Amino acid sequence: MTASPSTEIAFDVRSSADPVPPAERERVLASPGFGEVFTDHMVTLHWTQERGWHDGLLQPYGPLMLEPATAVFHYAQEIFEGLKAYRQGGGPIVAFRPSANAARFKRSATRLAMPELPEAAFLRSIELLVSQDRDWGQFHDPKSVLLALVGEVGELAELFQWLPAVDAQEFAQHEPLRTRVGEEMSDVLLYLVLLADVIGIDLAEAAQAKMDDSERRFPPGPSKG
Repeated sequence: MTASPSTEIAFDVRSSADPVPPAERERVLASPGFGEVFTDHMVTLHWTQERGWHDGLLQPYGPLMLEPATAVFHYAQEIFEGLKAYRQGGGPIVAFRPSANAARFKRSATRLAMPELPEAAFLRSIELLVSQDRDWGQFHDPKSVLLALVGEVGELAELFQWLPAVDAQEFAQHEPLRTRVGEEMSDVLLYLVLLADVIGIDLAEAAQAKMDDSERRFPPGPSKG
């Protein structure tokens, strides 16, 4: 299937009339778990053969109304794309390389013979949702950050897992795969730094201490292997 006839998709905004109160939001975010707490809003779009993707809407979070014949129920034809937004020390909320997520979402649609969502519409939906629910981005518990880190390591490993070991080094030298490897490695690094910040560990000091300990335990002369 091809993309929407127009890459310019309009989005309406319908804010929640009953958002989670600040005190309750702070309480649940103190220990949110993973995939258990959701913000006040979500974004939906519709697709038809005649119009492609259309009727973008930011609306209150709630159940989806789907026909029993919807393909995902019968053929598992769906796409999941993980993207994280986090608040920087100075206050702004940022997402790391969302354009790469938009491109990957489009590639996934192509592989599954689903309508391609224009990358501009993907990015606009993220911008609307993060902006609307920006007050939810205040907390990062260690467990959630660690699970995000593990997920990024898994995405990096996925690029290599089916290759013979002898081919892996050569594999990483060719575009566009080299770029994808660099992106996934950057994700891993950024979440590692974020985790260190959340739990108050100075990575430079910890790394130096680890190297000093390794040098003491395994001096260059006597050690082999």
